[in-house]
Amino acid sequence: MEIVWVSAIPVAELPEKRDNALYTSNIFEPLVLPDKSDQPQVRKYTFKLSSKELSPDGFSRTCYLVNDQYPGPIIQAYKGDTISVEVVNDLSVETAMHWHGMFQRGTPWYDGVPGMTQCLLASKSSLTYEFSVDEQSGTYWWHSHYKAQYLDGILGPLIIHDKNDPYVKEYDYELVLTLTDWYHAIAGDLLAGLLTPGYKGLNVSLVSGKGRYNCDAAPGSKCVKNSPYAVYKVKKGKKYRFRIINTSAEAFFALSIDSHTMKVIEVEGTLVKSVEVKQIALHVAQRFSVIVEANQEVGNFWIRANMSKSCIANNNFTINTNSAVNYDVRAILSYEGADDKEPTSSAYPDEVKPCRNLDSKLLKPLIDSPCPEKTESVSFNVTFDKIKNVTAAKIDNSSYVPTFDSPTLLQIINDGINVKDLPTTQNIQEFDNENGVVEITVFNTNPANHPFHLHGQTFYLLGEGSGQKVNETLNTNDPPIRDTTVVPSNGWSVIRFKTDNPGVWNFHCHIEWHIEIGMVKQLIVNPSKIRSLKVPDSVKNLCKAQTY
Repeated sequence: MEIVWVSAIPVAELPEKRDNALYTSNIFEPLVLPDKSDQPQVRKYTFKLSSKELSPDGFSRTCYLVNDQYPGPIIQAYKGDTISVEVVNDLSVETAMHWHGMFQRGTPWYDGVPGMTQCLLASKSSLTYEFSVDEQSGTYWWHSHYKAQYLDGILGPLIIHDKNDPYVKEYDYELVLTLTDWYHAIAGDLLAGLLTPGYKGLNVSLVSGKGRYNCDAAPGSKCVKNSPYAVYKVKKGKKYRFRIINTSAEAFFALSIDSHTMKVIEVEGTLVKSVEVKQIALHVAQRFSVIVEANQEVGNFWIRANMSKSCIANNNFTINTNSAVNYDVRAILSYEGADDKEPTSSAYPDEVKPCRNLDSKLLKPLIDSPCPEKTESVSFNVTFDKIKNVTAAKIDNSSYVPTFDSPTLLQIINDGINVKDLPTTQNIQEFDNENGVVEITVFNTNPANHPFHLHGQTFYLLGEGSGQKVNETLNTNDPPIRDTTVVPSNGWSVIRFKTDNPGVWNFHCHIEWHIEIGMVKQLIVNPSKIRSLKVPDSVKNLCKAQTY
């Protein structure tokens, strides 16, 4: 493979056509695609982590930045390429980097989950993550997978293009849009106060790193009123593929663009038969690609990312919401030639269910993909409980406790440990059939909604519903293929996936507060195959450097 070093050159003006010569790190500009080549390329990046004062919503706080920016750089590659990222940790704390949605076939140690696939990356050290994307294309993201650090700024989009994408001729430009809830304290402080009654954490939400906080709610703080909204410039008559990513800790969003419809074409790396909607539902870690046509009169229109209050838990299982939170989150779609006044456009009526997936009946895979027959079934029960008067999240009555200095994957490969000998607090489920198809039913016995994400593969979403038994006919003919799905409040979800990717794969609720109190399962796939893998010295050496 030819090695291609990636530059981050902003696009000064909206191009008339796609230009394959440059990259852009400016999230508000159309993506400038990587150079195409007949041969797979190695796309090399360097990420330098640092801390700095930043005020994305007007309120100044210390943030963790990547290459001095938030959101972090946009990674781009083509299907078939190899992505290589040197992560240089200039923070004063440890970290680890996860490549959300990447299969990591043959490289499970680069999944970036401390305690499962690697030891922590110490302060003032570096690690190069290198993995193939020869099976994948679509909309993904990268983020720290350690102690909620991505809430402080360690995150960014990861886009894999397909030269043979059947939708590529249906739009003129690509744009990336991220959604997040935003907090005015370092995540470590939030975790320390996680179970403190009356603790106030959530302050505002951001679209692509910009938002507007009510500074009057924090008198005496370093806060500038009327922080600017995120603005996406478009040309009348052009079509835009928006790649939308929910990078939140907890927030569910219902996203719409006044006076414009959205044609859904991709969900979490799988192309779907196009369907037109006015509003899409995104819980934590979910992603969509939609095509938006700039077909209105020249003007400014609100992009609305309404954060559903009913999905933000206001109890001692998570951080209480702040009374100053504005749930009406906005950005602006601005036509070239429009004035600089705020939009006066009107919102569509709500058409999605708060806290739930976008209707699965709308998400038919573009390529017919009937679900394979299952070879085994398991069920997981999700609950909350108290351990020594501290709230814990449990799966099958066990709360996950990570062993940061002894990752499960390395124990299996280097130490030859029998999976069955690992402690019950490791929350392990073993699958040792390389031709297997596992069906997992997750039962949720509490009033929270849980967006569960599976590392290392996608899954078929066969059904979801209310109650504590599967009371609907499962769709095995043309189910959605996703990597994140919402297990409804006091309800259930059924997924199915092939156990053909050896590794230790995290299956967890992606509400960050629930991860930190134990709502995690380790799926160990094909341990007999795992033992034949060779861990790079750079990964093994992380454990030798640990001092805790």
